[in-house]
Order: sequence, then structure tokens, then C-alpha cells
Amino acid sequence: MMTALRRLGLAAPLVAVTLSSCGINAVPTEEEKVNAAWGGDHVMEYGSVNISVAVAVDDGLVTPVIRNAQTLSLREISAAVKDLATRARTKKLKPEEFAGGTITVSNLGSYGIDQFYAIVNPPQSAIVAVGGIVKKPVVNAKDEKREARRAEAEERNRRYRERAAFAERIGPVEKEIEQMEARLKTIEAERADPATYRDAAKLRDLGREAADIARALETLYMRWEALAAEAPADDSSPK
Repeated sequence: MMTALRRLGLAAPLVAVTLSSCGINAVPTEEEKVNAAWGGDHVMEYGSVNISVAVAVDDGLVTPVIRNAQTLSLREISAAVKDLATRARTKKLKPEEFAGGTITVSNLGSYGIDQFYAIVNPPQSAIVAVGGIVKKPVVNAKDEKREARRAEAEERNRRYRERAAFAERIGPVEKEIEQMEARLKTIEAERADPATYRDAAKLRDLGREAADIARALETLYMRWEALAAEAPADDSSPK
């Protein structure tokens, strides 16, 4: 760990770089759609990464927020974590410093916990659970041995993950249906126009277009029904 930190220029004693800081620093580079929330019937994706940091205090647990973490260096994040944790334990945090988190990082490695599964903090869609460094022989894909590994688990809200994937599948079909139905209404309006009755060729072309759209819609309706049958269950239990 220290060798890696020296390469990054972070081994100086001015700022203690912890696994929490490393976990927080990694979050903005992960899958962007994780930085989102489930809004009951839709997914809300955030433009900024505001990370809630779980801090143990005498009264329980608080989660102050590091804002715009995607713009901060590892050193800046480490300093922010230390500042928030210190002020949280001395009860000097402002109410607004608890609000607006988009994803949470929880570290129990300092308590001797190697690995754990944290509970997602609604309405956020994910939480990163950071455990301690455990010395254990690990062999990678190249059959190379590594002596240590970081125990980390990421819990994602199952409702968000499944519904986001479902929306990506069914959304384009619904959009195409809406466009075709809108075109059919336009055709009906054009055919009802008295001027159209005096243009036999145009009336014929509109009729053919309407028939083609009707056949395409029939196929799309069947496709939509098949996809709708795969819709994830609407429950509130995170996984």
C-alpha cells in the first residue's frame, strides 16, 4: 500500500490516506448509472457525485456528504473525510452537510472487519462497503500470486438495477409506438380534410401508409406485451 501511495506522491504525513478515501476516489470512475436514485416510478441520474461518508458517533451513525467528489484528488478527498469525521464526532456539522448524498461509502476495515454487506441508503441506488486489507494468497488470471487484497463489496438497490435495465429494453419500443400512433392521427386528420377528397392519388397513398403503420403497430404491440411480462416485481426490498 505504501509503495503505491509513494508513486502517487501521497506518502507524506500531511494527509493520512485511508481505504475509505481510496474507495471514495474510485466511485466516480465506476459505472455512471450507479450514481442515481429510484424515484418510485422512474430513475433519477445525477450529474455530480456527492458521496455520503458513514461516520460512527456516540449517538449512532451519521453520513456527512463530500460534494462533487468527481472533481477532487485523492489527497483532497482524504482531507475532506478527516474534516467531516472530526466535526461529526464533535457535533459541529451543519444540517446542510448531511443532505444531498447520491451514493454512500462505509468503511469497517479499521474495526477489524474484512468484508461486510452494507444496507443501501434510500433513495440512493448503491453503497460501497469497504473492509480491511487481508493477507491471503490470491492468484490472478495470469497465475501470478498476490499476497494481499482489499475486501470490498458493493450493494446496489435491486429495484434500481432491474428497472433501469427493463426501461432500456422497453423504452425504445414505447417510443416507436408513440411515434407511429401520432402519425396515424395525422393521417386521419389529413384524410378528413375536404381537400384530400379531391386528390385521389394522395388519398390512396395515405391509405396505404395507414395500412403499413397498422401492421407495424400490431407487431410492436406484441413485442411490448412480451417485454412487459418481464417487468421486475414492484417491491421495496434491497438486495
